[in-house]
Formats: sequence, C-alpha cells, structure tokens
Amino acid sequence: MKLTNQLKISIIGLAIVTIGSTTWASGIVRGATQRLIKLETSGQPNDELIQDLDRLNNALIDGDRSLKLPKATAAEYLAKIQEVNSAWEQLKVTITQYRQNPNLEAKLIADSEAFFDLTNEAVFIAEDNALGRVKQI
Repeated sequence: MKLTNQLKISIIGLAIVTIGSTTWASGIVRGATQRLIKLETSGQPNDELIQDLDRLNNALIDGDRSLKLPKATAAEYLAKIQEVNSAWEQLKVTITQYRQNPNLEAKLIADSEAFFDLTNEAVFIAEDNALGRVKQI
C-alpha cells in the first residue's frame, strides 16, 4: 500500500475517532439529563450527576483531554453546543425551583424535553460534521 494511501486512511480514522467521541459525549449528555430528571421527579435528587453533566457540557465546548474530547471548532456545532450549554444552565435553575416547589413538575418535564430536542440537534450536527470532514479528507 502506498504511503499516501496509508496517510489518508490514518487521517480518516483519526477524524472518525475524534468526531465520534464528540457525538458520543453529546449523546451521553442527552441520556444522562433524562435520567437526572427521572430521578428528580421520583424524589431522588443527584447533585453528583449534575456535576458530571456540568463537566461534560463544558468539555463539549472547551475540550477535555481526560475525556478525549477536542475543543469545538466547527461554527455550526459550536453555536449549537453553546445553546445546549445555556439551556442546561436554565434547566438547572428549573431543577432548583422544582426542589423547592414540587408543583413545578410539569415545567421541569417540559424544560427537560426541550433540552432533549436541543441535544438531539447537536448530535445530528456533530454527525454531519464528521461525515463532511471524512468526505473532505
């Protein structure tokens, strides 16, 4: 196999792994948030999970070596993940309000569903970026 072909395959592989980790982490945020809301509404608050989600949300923007996440650089993905981060901050406010007033359960669930939709959009953008980069390479 020619050296240029080997390099192309290596670059494609690295691109897939890098973007794949971003897609995976975005999906983890989505699922873990739904788990968090389920725990909250069943009377089992989990502040440790909130801290984990804080770290993941920040890592999706700034990158994190220990999580093997690159810094977000693609403009469309960065804009969406910043929107996700803002929605996460608002969802945490709603969680705090719910803990003080369980009558806000419907608002908590609605905010959680909106957050789920937003994280879905981020995952799809990450996947599209991955495919675009691989095609470009």
